[in-house]
Amino acid sequence: MAAACAGAATLVVEIAAVRAVAPWFGQGPYVWANAVGVTLLALALGAAVGGRWAARDPDGRALPWAAAAAAGWLVAAASAVAPLAAWLVPVDVSADRPLPLSLWASLVATVVVLGPPVVVLGAVPPVLVARARGEAGRAAGRVSAAGTLGALFGCAATGPWLVPAFGSRGAIALGAVLAAVVGLATARPAPPRPRALADAADVGRSRAPRATLILPTIAGLLVTVLEFTAFRALTPAVGGTNATFAASIAAVLLAGALGAWWGGGAPAGAGDRRRLRIAWFAALALPFAPQFAALVALHLGAFAGALVAFGPVLFAAGATGPVAVRLRILAGDTAGRAAGAVLAASTAASLVGCYLTPLVLLPSLGVRWTCFAAAGLGYVALQVLRLFDAVRAPEEGELVGDDRGGADPVAAPAVAPTRPSRTGPRVGVAGCAALAAVLAVVAPRGPLRSDEGQVEELESAYQTVRSVETRELVPVTLPGRHPLFGGEREVRTRFLRFDEDAASYQSVALPDEAATLLTAGRYYDHLALGAWFDGMPWTRPEGTLRVLVIGYCGGTLHRTLLATAPAGRRVEVVGIELDPTVTALARRHLGPFPEGLELYEGRDAREVLDRLPYAGAFDLVLVDAYQRTQYVPFQLATVEFFRAVRARLTPTGAVAVNMNAPDGVSGALLDAVAASLAEVVGADDVWLVPNLQYTTNAVVWGTRGGEAPRLSVEVPASLLVPAFTLERFLVRSTRGGTVLTDDRAPVERLADEALLPVKGLR
Repeated sequence: MAAACAGAATLVVEIAAVRAVAPWFGQGPYVWANAVGVTLLALALGAAVGGRWAARDPDGRALPWAAAAAAGWLVAAASAVAPLAAWLVPVDVSADRPLPLSLWASLVATVVVLGPPVVVLGAVPPVLVARARGEAGRAAGRVSAAGTLGALFGCAATGPWLVPAFGSRGAIALGAVLAAVVGLATARPAPPRPRALADAADVGRSRAPRATLILPTIAGLLVTVLEFTAFRALTPAVGGTNATFAASIAAVLLAGALGAWWGGGAPAGAGDRRRLRIAWFAALALPFAPQFAALVALHLGAFAGALVAFGPVLFAAGATGPVAVRLRILAGDTAGRAAGAVLAASTAASLVGCYLTPLVLLPSLGVRWTCFAAAGLGYVALQVLRLFDAVRAPEEGELVGDDRGGADPVAAPAVAPTRPSRTGPRVGVAGCAALAAVLAVVAPRGPLRSDEGQVEELESAYQTVRSVETRELVPVTLPGRHPLFGGEREVRTRFLRFDEDAASYQSVALPDEAATLLTAGRYYDHLALGAWFDGMPWTRPEGTLRVLVIGYCGGTLHRTLLATAPAGRRVEVVGIELDPTVTALARRHLGPFPEGLELYEGRDAREVLDRLPYAGAFDLVLVDAYQRTQYVPFQLATVEFFRAVRARLTPTGAVAVNMNAPDGVSGALLDAVAASLAEVVGADDVWLVPNLQYTTNAVVWGTRGGEAPRLSVEVPASLLVPAFTLERFLVRSTRGGTVLTDDRAPVERLADEALLPVKGLR
């Protein structure tokens, strides 16, 4: 129980901490890399400390006190995380450019919140191995398996259930409850120890060769490499939802837990290493794993796809730990210290994989060649295992280790008398910590972040969503004046803002001026202009406009289309929105959704798109999907995605992509999306339109007719500025760019390249 609770607490507080600081720093790749990196580094440090701790205190008498201290730290962190994050926000950084905050401020916040308690949780497994009676490899396997299964629960439950139910701060307090349970579970005295073990409690420096740590290092590196790769490989097939993320992580953890249990239960000696070598042969099939995973996932789901394709290798990686512990004991180490060294090496390697895979391997090599590199690591593991073929297991009753008795015996019937141990104080302090943590879970709290005019805040399974109402000056067109040189008017405006959004937004409504101003020249008006392109139903005497909106959010695009439709014309909209909490909040604060809507909630756009009919289903496909403010979901920007979109367009249809464009109609990500669209519709059919009033947005248009999008009839007065901009500033995309594919789509890197120069960060 203690190992499972420690593993669950680690994942719960890691995920909840990211969600708690998201209203200031977002959930970009650097924020997650910082959180996972801090967690893994703290676990590695804790494992190293725990190994030495176990050598001096093999009964783990101090563990309940340390676990209670970790629980108390997390209880305090649950209350302090929001003020700390707000205090760390620099006053001289633009609110709509969160990247500088993501790099450093989130690192400080996660170190403060996660660092100390996770070090304690990382020290738990080596101490539990030292407390166990019996063969050390078997104990290491069981502890590792239980901890991994606990981590599986924490990963699967925190985002979808715990955060929406208790809030991110309540989830951190739940991590404190689990840490306190670790203290309660270890407060009872350890079983009597064999005499030889008692005599060997005070040992010197281990003589175990460092080569024994090569295997757990390779295994730990492969775990995080394949964890990121599996999710990337599955997303184009089944979507990038929380369910896909949880399924891929669950498959990784389950395979590792089964491997650890099998590795711990295997007989000690050369036989377990031979079986492990057979298991590692599965790594040689990794180059074929991405396609196999996608194929299985389409028929049996994401979990089955990840488990079947990547599970055998992860099973071998999980089994490596107990075998490595045995090797170190045979070389002269104690059980606790051996377990600590192996855990520290594997966790530190996982830390390297956490940064290496999403920031280097996948953007540079793509999914397929990353799997080739992982297969190379598996081959190295096979060769390393050969180095230990000559190592023999000791005979029954034989002691292994140095001349100071620094290791475990295979069997030692004599039992040493144990010192009396008072469990009352340890149980009391752990119980008090558990009670305080439970109270912290249910304690009432206000919103994480309170902006001026904020009406409501909700924490969903994906993000923090805020409804904000304010009064702002918006551009308006004046009679007799140039469309771009009108005036300004103060209007009441409602926004839906996510996570770190302060100047940006995902949906907007002008309750008092919607009929005349629409969204006051924002990109929604420019996207709605596509309904008036030559050949569209609205330019003909009759016809129903059929539109697919990817990223429906609060329905702003739908309302804009209805407000600009000719009298009596019908608009049929299919909307896709990943987060159901967003649509629920929008209905309350932006108004009910219009009629003629078929809405898919809680599902990824790629998954829905693959199930929609072909052969001219839509006149317009409007893509307005963002994750973490400035990042386009990679699966909605690739050649494969645009190919699926084109197959569902009418012969005169068009596709539009709203792009964050700090440099106008230029930028690496804008060029990459345009180049990917051009691969599908043709190099001469991709067009760029800037927004001269809101200059950080641009629209990428793709057509099927071979000609530039033109307005064949007079558009409504409310679309005068977008129409003027299209007629005067439409340009063909000719610069080229990185063609994005499902295998390789470095959208995060390209987005960061566009943002970094804005604030002068070099």
